[in-house]
Amino acid sequence: MVTRCGHAPTLHAPWFADPADGVTLHRYLDEQFVPRFLQDAQAGRLTRNADSTWRDEDRFAYPDHPTLRLPMHRAFYLACCEVSCDAPGLPALDPARVVSAGLVVRRGAGATGAMRWMVRESVPQGWQGGAVPDYEPDEYRRLRQRKLVAERFPEPAYSGEETGPMHPLHLRVSHAGGFARTHTLLWGYVPLGGAVRVDGPASAPAEEPDYAAEYAWPVGSQGEADWAPEHGQMVQDGLASEPLRQLLDALLNRYRAQDAANPDNEALRTLLGLISFLDAEAKPACTLLAYLERRAEPLMEWLSRIEREEQNLDDWPLPAHDGADEPESEAELDRMEWSLALTELQAGFLRELLILRARSAVAANDHGIAIPRFGQEQDDVFHVRVFLRYRTEGGCERTLWGPASQPFRVASPLEPQAQRPILVALPDLADLKRGGPRGITFHAPKALADKLRRLKFKMDVEEGGPGNPAGACFGFSFSLPIITLCAMILLMIVLNLLNFLFRWLPFAFLAIPRLCLRALGKTGGGS
Repeated sequence: MVTRCGHAPTLHAPWFADPADGVTLHRYLDEQFVPRFLQDAQAGRLTRNADSTWRDEDRFAYPDHPTLRLPMHRAFYLACCEVSCDAPGLPALDPARVVSAGLVVRRGAGATGAMRWMVRESVPQGWQGGAVPDYEPDEYRRLRQRKLVAERFPEPAYSGEETGPMHPLHLRVSHAGGFARTHTLLWGYVPLGGAVRVDGPASAPAEEPDYAAEYAWPVGSQGEADWAPEHGQMVQDGLASEPLRQLLDALLNRYRAQDAANPDNEALRTLLGLISFLDAEAKPACTLLAYLERRAEPLMEWLSRIEREEQNLDDWPLPAHDGADEPESEAELDRMEWSLALTELQAGFLRELLILRARSAVAANDHGIAIPRFGQEQDDVFHVRVFLRYRTEGGCERTLWGPASQPFRVASPLEPQAQRPILVALPDLADLKRGGPRGITFHAPKALADKLRRLKFKMDVEEGGPGNPAGACFGFSFSLPIITLCAMILLMIVLNLLNFLFRWLPFAFLAIPRLCLRALGKTGGGS
């Protein structure tokens, strides 16, 4: 039965696999791999990794891990795992609780130290290393889950780790012992394509720059330490701290957080609107966002003076009174009796948002040469990991990561052992007598068409093709099977001619050693 309890879901290896298998991979060698997988799952024909013969057969360049063929080799791979309710007995999770699910392909033999294939506004950025967090891979969706940005329609271009979709499959399976129970599988296609454009020659994958290292803790990772309450004191007794100066410099001068029209600032502005100054009675007086918007120019002047070493951090820019319509909470600020402290959660969100904002500020590199996503070097080992988006009893969306698959390699497009025979059907002679079928039609611009029309063809190039009344193009059709057959006949004629002319060459090479020995013998006898 399907559980409807409020327990959180859990991802684990399917019931037919070993727990160490994690996410299982299944190979199919025909284009109907999706129907075949569904039939195998319903009929109970899916096997664990130890019983998959292809994992031992497909070990080409490196025998340590199986090698996955490419779609151009007419081989396709599906990944699957099981999702259950985290309760005794692991009952099947209700598919209605599944918002969506997906998989990622990471570079590395395990989850520790893996590299992620990152995308920025739908443009691949390549493999990037560093810490691998266990949160939502879609940056916009992650901010929306935390209610830092409003829902947009249409959604912005995807940014984050590249993912592939997975689909739930609810099954009732008969187990040994005569009992049956339900299971919920997540299955999806493993993508093995992709490239990134880089300038100049190909280089080794580089780690992503640590955008948080340029800011002091707790705003950044510079001087990172275990959290303590005093770390969050940004303004205390009317004195500003160095992390606050760096934060204001980034918000005002680099990212222009006071600009509400920039959609990249939405998450930052939402978080800044939740951080408040506290008055002498420890009551919220003014949000940091409101202070930035009202005091943007004096703050930027203050920051520039600090850079010129004309003023230290103790000298806060004081707001001028604009009139009676200024809120009392703002008027209190000129006495600098307010304090500002960040909680551990707020500081963590700030670090993450500053990293995301820095990534979006980097211009996408869409020129250069395309470097394939999957290499075949010694260190090019990959694995698949799955994630699940589900709704809690309160209606909130959460993201859960599951186990990783066993490591694998990816074959080169020209790998000889990965190639499979291709059947090419040639036309029958009776078909040739009925005329050549219409195949490919060429269209040329007017300048090229005028040159081609001057050539003396034995056939009219406009006859049998679509033509062009305006004279801008010309067209004719021909059959690829006929051309293939003619090419084979010509090749056989050329090979026979070469054989007739040069068939004496092997005998000449074989006769050279005998002639040399005979010459040496005569020379030795004469002496």
